[in-house]
Amino acid sequence: MLPPFSSLLILLIIAKSTQHIARIEYAGAPSTNSTDIMSYESTCLECVCYAFSSSNSSNYRSFNCYTNDKTCVFFADDLSSMLQIDLNSNFFFTKAEPMYIPIWNTTGINVTTAGSALNQTNHPYGLFIPANSDSLYIADSDNDRILKWLPGATSGILLAGGQGKGWNTTQFNSPREVCLDRDENLYVADSGNYRIQRFDYGSFISQSIAGNGSYNAIGNSFGNILGLGVDLYYNVYVSEYNLARVTKWIRNGTSGIRVAGDGTQGNTPSQLNVPTAFYTDPITGTLYIPNQGGHCVTKWLPGSSYGITVAGVCGQSGTNETLLTSPKCVTFDKYEYMYVVDGVGGGRILMFLPNSLVAIPIITNGLNNPISIAVDTQLTIYVSDWGNNRIVKYILLK
Repeated sequence: MLPPFSSLLILLIIAKSTQHIARIEYAGAPSTNSTDIMSYESTCLECVCYAFSSSNSSNYRSFNCYTNDKTCVFFADDLSSMLQIDLNSNFFFTKAEPMYIPIWNTTGINVTTAGSALNQTNHPYGLFIPANSDSLYIADSDNDRILKWLPGATSGILLAGGQGKGWNTTQFNSPREVCLDRDENLYVADSGNYRIQRFDYGSFISQSIAGNGSYNAIGNSFGNILGLGVDLYYNVYVSEYNLARVTKWIRNGTSGIRVAGDGTQGNTPSQLNVPTAFYTDPITGTLYIPNQGGHCVTKWLPGSSYGITVAGVCGQSGTNETLLTSPKCVTFDKYEYMYVVDGVGGGRILMFLPNSLVAIPIITNGLNNPISIAVDTQLTIYVSDWGNNRIVKYILLK
């Protein structure tokens, strides 16, 4: 085996998208577990292009490049710990880039204050920022309206509602969540009316696409709605916290299909426990669901009958970086970092790096029962600070 600091080793870092490629000269990994071999004409870089191109990058992690017969042997694993001295070989392998850890100014800036003017909110609930956009959409619950906030604006634009509490096509009763589809049609969880409303782009008049206005657990009915999402195929997802389920409503469908939870509150993999404002992967339909009663976040793949815990420990509350207390909302940024609104103290905002169960606390004071979170392309964080009747934002420092 090669000594750890062999003078024969030369490390060459070549930038490649979100990873690096490293080369170790005069070294090779045992090649008995690979039958994928190619010949090259001039240099080993031909094998680099083949092994780590976009079409093959999921297949190979390393390879030996033999200079004596101009061949390369490819491996699906990083075998750098198994290297042997080989004067006829160069060993290439992929190296992940150092993880970027963003830092925010933890002194928040008020976007809105308490009230009913267009620069104010009254117990705001759900927030939504479309992909590749910095426009903020607000479910201003107790003002029974939806506001749109453009980047840098000092007041919002009234998109829907604001006509007093009611049932008609221009009114809401305590809207809790808002989202957009890829055509910028607006979807609103009109929770007090037990229905989901869609506003075609530019329209101030809605149509009911799910729910008939009655509280029920069957048919075209809802329980208490706290989460809403839509995917690229116009499928709508709704969480009902008292019915411990998330249902999927196919476009023009007349009833929902249960896609998460078995309908009973609990902490087993097949159950949800007071599901709240979840995140919908628009491409795959994968759901990331906060369990407010279960103190965890679970991931539900399409077609699965059970969830996978991705934050917290289901059934156990706590205040440290591995436990949650009554999480209320989850979202992701452009780096696929996950953000959780947690209920510890007055409320805190946590960030989880990909595949990590250990949180990085971002905001730990100054909030009063935060409900929802959204992150724009500049990593500005917006929080609906429900108890303070405001939207507050936190600016990225680096």
